[in-house]
Amino acid sequence: MKKVKVKEPVRLRFRKLANGNQSLYLDTYFHGKRKTETLSYLYLIPEITEEDRKHNHEVLRMAKAIQSQRLLELINDEHGFAQSDKRSKMLLFDWMQEYRDIKAQTGQSENFALNIDKMIKHLHIFCGARVFSMKDINKQFCLDFIQYLRTAKCFNCKGKMLNKPLKQITAATYLRNFIAALNKAVEREIIPRNPFDNIASEDKIKRTAGTREYLTEEEVKLLIQTPCYNDIVKNAFLFACFTGLRHSDVENLKWEDIIKTDNGWQIRIIQTKTKEPNYIDLLEEAFHFLPSKGEATDNEKVFDMPSHQHTNLLLKTWVKVCGIKKVVTFHVARHTFATMLLNRGVDINVVRELLGQKDISSTLIYAKITRPTKLNAINTLKGVFN
Repeated sequence: MKKVKVKEPVRLRFRKLANGNQSLYLDTYFHGKRKTETLSYLYLIPEITEEDRKHNHEVLRMAKAIQSQRLLELINDEHGFAQSDKRSKMLLFDWMQEYRDIKAQTGQSENFALNIDKMIKHLHIFCGARVFSMKDINKQFCLDFIQYLRTAKCFNCKGKMLNKPLKQITAATYLRNFIAALNKAVEREIIPRNPFDNIASEDKIKRTAGTREYLTEEEVKLLIQTPCYNDIVKNAFLFACFTGLRHSDVENLKWEDIIKTDNGWQIRIIQTKTKEPNYIDLLEEAFHFLPSKGEATDNEKVFDMPSHQHTNLLLKTWVKVCGIKKVVTFHVARHTFATMLLNRGVDINVVRELLGQKDISSTLIYAKITRPTKLNAINTLKGVFN
C-alpha cells in the first residue's frame, strides 16, 4: 500500500546567507493562506568544531519548539479553543519579537538590537520545550530567569555560544531589556502588571559601578599618529573623542548639522537615545577629523560608516597595532571625552550637559574613574620643599 504523505501546515525552512550562515523561518500554509515568519534571532553556522555542532543542535531545538507553538495555535483556532481576548493569550516569544520590532522602529542602535536578539536567545534556552503565554510570566518565572542569567554562557557576535559565563554587566543589561519588554507589555495592555515590580532590588542583577573603559590623552595621541586600515573609522572615532558622540549620533550626522555661529562652529545632534536636540561647540581638534565636504549636499551624511559591529572589529585591530592593551569599542570615545574634560577641571554639570545626559548620576561614574588620575597629579607635588 502506498504511504500517504501528510502535508505539514507549518514547515521549518532555511535560507543560506552570504557569510555561510543559514537563517531560519517558518512557512505556514493553512486554508489557502500562506504566511512567512522569520526567526531573525536564530542562525545555523558552518559546523567546523564540536562546539559548532552543539550550537546548531540547540538552535534547531529552539526553532522546532516555536514550530510546535505555531501548530498548536492553528489547532486551537480551528477547533474553537481560542480565547476571546487574543492579547491575553499572546505567547512570550511572539511578544518579544513584536517588542524588538517596536524598538527598531524608534531608531534604536544596531548594538541595542543585537542585545535584544541575544536576550531572546537566552530566553529560548531558559524555556526549553516549555510553552509560555504572556499571562504565565509571573514572579517565580522572573526569579528563575535571573538565576539562569547568573550562570549562563555568552554568545559571540556571530550568535555562537561560547564556553564562558556572561559578565555581570552583560547579564544585567539582558535583564534590564527583559524588564523593559514587560513594561511595554503593560503599556500595551497585554499583561496587567510587571511581575518585576514585586521583586526586591537586591534580588536583581546589578550593573557593576566604575566599569567604564577610557583612553588617556597619551593613548589618544598615539592613535592619532598610528594609521588605521579604515580612515573613516579612525577619523570618526577621534571625532567622537573630542565631541562625546555615540556611534549612532556620528553615523547619522549630516552636513546640515554642522552650523556656523558668531563664535565658531557647532554641531546639532538629535540624540538617538534621548531624542532631544543637543548643541556642541566644535573644537578645532574635532574639526580636524571631519572629512572634506567636497560636492556633498547638506542632507548627506558626514561619515560613511560601516556597521557598528564592523567598526568595533576595525577599532580592535587598530588599537592592537598601537600596543594599547584595553578593550576599545566605539563607545569608549564617549568615555574618553568625559574623562579628559574632568581631568582638566571642567565642572561635572557642564560635562553632563555636553554629553546630553539628564541624570547627574550617570556622569558621576566618570568622576569616580578619574580619581586615580587626579591622585597621580597631586602626588607629583610630594617632596617639592624637601
